[in-house]
Amino acid sequence: MSAAHPLIAQLAARRRELGLSQERLAARIYVGSRTVSWWETGRSWPPVDRIESYAKAVGMRLALLPADARVDNE
Repeated sequence: MSAAHPLIAQLAARRRELGLSQERLAARIYVGSRTVSWWETGRSWPPVDRIESYAKAVGMRLALLPADARVDNE
């Protein structure tokens, strides 16, 4: 199992800071809780629209994430 991408790791850290469970987040962004778990452990990668929804659900904007957490275009 690989580690989550830094972008997802940053969002997951924020989710935990807010005390938001994976289940509650999943319900807010219309996915299953197992899906959130897989994203956060690096087992799968979320579609871009779900990354945006995840960020919004935890009160973050993708443009405000640190540069080292952004996705490379290579």
